[in-house]
Amino acid sequence: MSYLFDNILLLNRLRKLSTRLLSSGGLNLRYLRFVALAAGILAASSVMAAGLGLGVGDDIYVNNAPAGQRTAVSTLGAAKLKIINKGDSANSFIINILKSSDTTAPMQNGYGDIPDSSWIVPAKSEVKIAGHSVIDVELYLDIPKNKEYYGKKYQAVIEVKTKQRNPGDLFVLACQLKICFSIKEEIQ
Repeated sequence: MSYLFDNILLLNRLRKLSTRLLSSGGLNLRYLRFVALAAGILAASSVMAAGLGLGVGDDIYVNNAPAGQRTAVSTLGAAKLKIINKGDSANSFIINILKSSDTTAPMQNGYGDIPDSSWIVPAKSEVKIAGHSVIDVELYLDIPKNKEYYGKKYQAVIEVKTKQRNPGDLFVLACQLKICFSIKEEIQ
């Protein structure tokens, strides 16, 4: 299942700004309440105009991935990563691969955290998608050929987020999806 969350940087920036202004005496509490209310309204209206989704349904599962060679997950029976721009305008999206321990995603039973997130490589780390459009991105497994990994099961998290158009952007949208995979036993 996708772990959808709005990563609203606005709140953190407002907290920092208001703390700085209050400590310098440049802002009183009455204005601070107004600024917080206005920021909340702006953030809510911006979120409603944008949208991001991952269309693969549940998490991605890959069985018997080979070690020592780069392999497309679609050739192993798994779906490509489907990114949906639900907004009205074109948007750029950044794809990151994270260790599960660096996220709030729960570990799947029987799987360990991926030793190195570089084992999963998206075909593109950034994509631009027209409004109300979908794009498929191939994911590759590049597992080192090392006996300690044979027969093991690992989990990582795929994070897709909107790219900030400029440093003044107040928030980004992000979705997370787990990818769980098992590695083939070594064949003699």
